[in-house]
Amino acid sequence: MPARHKTVSLPNRNPNGINPALLTFSEYFKMTTTKTEFHNESSYDISLEKLNSYLPKSRYPKLYRTIKKDGLFFEIRIMEEPTEWGIGVFNKDTKVAAVQDEWGCLLVTVAKEYRGLGLGPMLVNLARTIEPDRPSGGFTPSGYNNFIKVYQSMVRDALASGLYRRLITQGQMTMARAKEIIASAKLPKQKHKPERNLNSNDPKSWLLYVGEYGDFVLYDKKLKTLIDEDREHNDHWIDQMIKGFAYVQLHEGRQENWAMLRQFGGDTPKIKTFLINCAVQYTNDAGIPLWLEPDEIDFIDQRMISRLEGPSLVRGFKSYKVIPTGETFDYNGLGLIEKRWRKSFDQYDEFFHQMIECAHGKFHYQPSSGE
Repeated sequence: MPARHKTVSLPNRNPNGINPALLTFSEYFKMTTTKTEFHNESSYDISLEKLNSYLPKSRYPKLYRTIKKDGLFFEIRIMEEPTEWGIGVFNKDTKVAAVQDEWGCLLVTVAKEYRGLGLGPMLVNLARTIEPDRPSGGFTPSGYNNFIKVYQSMVRDALASGLYRRLITQGQMTMARAKEIIASAKLPKQKHKPERNLNSNDPKSWLLYVGEYGDFVLYDKKLKTLIDEDREHNDHWIDQMIKGFAYVQLHEGRQENWAMLRQFGGDTPKIKTFLINCAVQYTNDAGIPLWLEPDEIDFIDQRMISRLEGPSLVRGFKSYKVIPTGETFDYNGLGLIEKRWRKSFDQYDEFFHQMIECAHGKFHYQPSSGE
């Protein structure tokens, strides 16, 4: 997988598997707050210049995500070392916010020049996901408010995912305990959003992303609107906007190089056939044979191949070698249309990374039975 397509996971510093959503607010507050005093709001005021006098961007080698706030693009980068971890938020090469260790406590700082963009709550959420029981060392008023908001979002997510209902059904939690936790969160009432039915079945609205390394994503351009609006609460519709995904992985063999579909899926048989055509053309251009599994050859366009060889055992399971006819399947023109559309607004590849992430999430790799 090309490095630029990798989605970097957050560090896991939670060996005891603590889930704050299974604690009341009071219990979680006591777990994380060894010092109950509050600090003045100005106690941790920090300028952009001073913040950048500490750890440079090079100390945060892993790109976790790019985000957009008020027209500004930011990179969220991760530092993970054996005894230390941290998060840095960068506008180009300038660090604007950070999470770091301060004498064993969690320190979240946002430069004065970049406050009011919601970076604080976002960083607290990420930090508490990584290490939920890290001591706070006390709060400023705004830090305490962020802590409350993050706890509320954890409880809200547990409700939305059905976690409490599942634990109650399995006998691992009582109804009274669930009610106690939910009541302690004091969740603000959310405005009801009207149901929406976004049609993603019009091929005229579809675009084909063509990567440099044999990766293809077919998606509806309405995906951009949904991500811009609120990706977290549009997951259902975003999933429908990803129509198909294929990733052709190349392998070096002892006698010859070869390729297979590492990830493959589509919403309809026609979409799967379209993506198989892309894969056949890509490997034919590279002069490398393509091996397909039995459930993949069902979607072969017979005009693209002269025959199949096999079955043979490749990587321990039955596969068929595709012998193409040489018929041309021109996907590059479609790829250029998608690239022009995306580059008209996606200067820092924010949408690109999220689109790729959505495709991997919907059509994630499932190892075959022989692996």
